[in-house]
Amino acid sequence: MKGVCASQWKAAAGLLFCVVVFASAERPVFTNNFLVELHKGGDEEARQVAAEHGFGVRKLPFTEGLYHFYHNGLAKARRKRSLHHKHLLERDPRVKMALQQEGFQRKKRGYRDINEIDINMNDPLFTKQWYLINTGQADGTPGLDLNVAEAWELGYTGKGVTIGIMDDGIDYLHPDLASNYNAEASYDFSSNDPYPYPRYTDDWFNSHGTRCAGEVSAAANNNICGVGVAYNSKVAGAAETGLAQWMELWPVD
Repeated sequence: MKGVCASQWKAAAGLLFCVVVFASAERPVFTNNFLVELHKGGDEEARQVAAEHGFGVRKLPFTEGLYHFYHNGLAKARRKRSLHHKHLLERDPRVKMALQQEGFQRKKRGYRDINEIDINMNDPLFTKQWYLINTGQADGTPGLDLNVAEAWELGYTGKGVTIGIMDDGIDYLHPDLASNYNAEASYDFSSNDPYPYPRYTDDWFNSHGTRCAGEVSAAANNNICGVGVAYNSKVAGAAETGLAQWMELWPVD
């Protein structure tokens, strides 16, 4: 009987330990920042309220009556709410609401084991696109890339999305772009027509927009060139010859 009771106690203790650990992992973290709403009044009254109670204050943009209060005497991250400071603000007749802000734990994104990735494309340059799937082919760290493989596996390939490239034009006749080109959303602002084809020079000077379009929307598994990061997306071109010079000369008041 004692053995049974002991084993039950151990099981209960183990369960309690798991619950405590789980609960502690889920406990929120509170900051020294408060969202404060005033009944009426403006920035001057907010500064007065903050100063009287030992807070600093910033006006929240695009809002009326909402302010960001912060208290330098409080820890920037703590496990318990500061009810004293919350009640201090709420008891002020000028304050309608005071809410202590919770923090968020950030984790640095790692990279996947390259051996876990099983994506094959028949595009001849795909294996050289280290920024998509890095196998160390450019003397880099295997797996340290844009992490798009996981997004592709989840079905995020750009389908249903049109991406606009405002540059020196897009070679929409290129076989790796033609199937993903959105003509209805494209325009050439230099010649005022719907054909933003680049004005190539002998040294391919006006090819930047085409390269950008390929990096984004080059078709996959067509045995041509490489693969776009969103290979099922559509791409539209907005051409402006001499765009960089035009932007530099645009007057600013």
